Amino acid sequence: MRTYCSILFLLFIAVSVTAQTKSKLPFVGTKEFNFSGGSCCNQSITIYKNGICEIKAFEAPEFGNTISVNYSGKYMPIIWVYEKGEKSFGYKIDDNYIYSLDKNGKIELGCKEENKPCKERLN
Repeated sequence: MRTYCSILFLLFIAVSVTAQTKSKLPFVGTKEFNFSGGSCCNQSITIYKNGICEIKAFEAPEFGNTISVNYSGKYMPIIWVYEKGEKSFGYKIDDNYIYSLDKNGKIELGCKEENKPCKERLN
């Protein structure tokens, strides 16, 4: 009986953790955004069912047409990008919006309009 209860308890914990992880994801799939509005700086965020997240940046052909992965790891509402071991910048995901953060965690200003927050609706 004790073993049976232990197995049920572990199963309950596993189901609870799985449900909790899924409910914390803002979406599953790929959404695009562009803080500057130009053709040079398109980005995408992909969140997989297992909670893994990738953020990619796509440069326009005139800038080399390269794709770089800014982040690949576990989804979190605030994601930090490190360059050469140092925190460089971040992203904040809130509802259906993504914000660009400076290395101190403040929302950056002036991406599209002067003194306006760098905020984009996730499409």
